Amino acid sequence: MSWEGDDMRILIVDDERDIRLLYKAFLRCEFPENNIDVVGDGTEAVNAFRAGNYDVLLMDLSMPGKDGYQACLEIHEICRKDNLKMPFVIFCTGLAISKEIAE
Repeated sequence: MSWEGDDMRILIVDDERDIRLLYKAFLRCEFPENNIDVVGDGTEAVNAFRAGNYDVLLMDLSMPGKDGYQACLEIHEICRKDNLKMPFVIFCTGLAISKEIAE
């Protein structure tokens, strides 16, 4: 996968609608030819990944229900079981995270 190509699939995961739209607008400016989808929580992220196998996940850590960390672990397990490449994961959050999660 190349950051410059037009075949990159990006999934934005955030429980706040305005944040999802803002991230999508920023990414659309930088990567106009790439597929950019949005979902509102960790469960939707896992389901979208199963259906679409994304290259990049831009994910909020703190969300109701299944949070970004839990979703990331589940996606990692899907990749391991299905022999898929784990997508790049970028956590964007206002939540202060512990040192263990950050590493």
